[in-house]
Amino acid sequence: MKKTMLSFAVVLSAVVSAFAVTPLPEALAKLPVVKGSKKIAKELKPGVTYHQVHFENFTGDGPLAAYFLVIDWTKVDKDFTLAVVPGKDGNRSRPSDLANETKGAFAAVNGVFHQMTDPYVAFYARKIDGVASKSKHEGGDGCLAFNRGEMPYIGRFTKEAFAKYANVISADGMPGYNPKEATMTPAERQKRRAPRTNAGNISSNKVTVIVVADGRQKRSTGLSYSEARKLLEMWGCDQMTNLDGGGSSVMAVKASVGAKPTMTNGKFKIMNVPSDGLPIKSIERRVSESLMLID
Repeated sequence: MKKTMLSFAVVLSAVVSAFAVTPLPEALAKLPVVKGSKKIAKELKPGVTYHQVHFENFTGDGPLAAYFLVIDWTKVDKDFTLAVVPGKDGNRSRPSDLANETKGAFAAVNGVFHQMTDPYVAFYARKIDGVASKSKHEGGDGCLAFNRGEMPYIGRFTKEAFAKYANVISADGMPGYNPKEATMTPAERQKRRAPRTNAGNISSNKVTVIVVADGRQKRSTGLSYSEARKLLEMWGCDQMTNLDGGGSSVMAVKASVGAKPTMTNGKFKIMNVPSDGLPIKSIERRVSESLMLID
């Protein structure tokens, strides 16, 4: 009897574990993937899932390699929080370096490349644990803002949001539709694409989706702002923003997720293929700050 009960408990535990992983939404799950690749889904922590998918033809002009961190705020434990971690000593740093040195960090993506001291920057505002750094224009088009341990605000940058939240990353772009893209040639559309790091909220479900998409490579076209919006909307996001892109886009995770990393730095694995350094060798770019997932 005890053996039977133990077996049942093991089976039940396996079933519960299987359902703990936030699934890809149907709109994305049904899209074909590149031949020979597999969809990766891994629970990193309670309520936090990592996904990796190499879509066969997401943009209509070629494949797209996409990497997702999905946070279900109804399931994360009480210690879970987002954090903005600045580069060391006021300089730019690699996200994986910062993650290795941040207690409790288990995943990280790039924040914004530019520093507030850059003379040509006029579009950004930052706030890290209550300490504000403002540019003369006091913010870009979009932002991700939060108080530690809470679901973030994701959307248009406002002075009200900057005042309300202890942590703010603002950027100069927002995912938006450009109807002219439909009439462009593939080459014209490709000029609008780049690697992207975006974030969105599914507000009704209390879920946050952070996505890194590779670009400027034959294996992955990258995304225009219109396509970044489409990707987040297929997740079900109704709030979204652009964090940064280009060679800055990177996703690092601490756990083994069932896919070979591009490179390893300490305890962290770089899962995407940063475009910086290509076509010679992919490297992780140093950025002004990183967005961390901490438990």
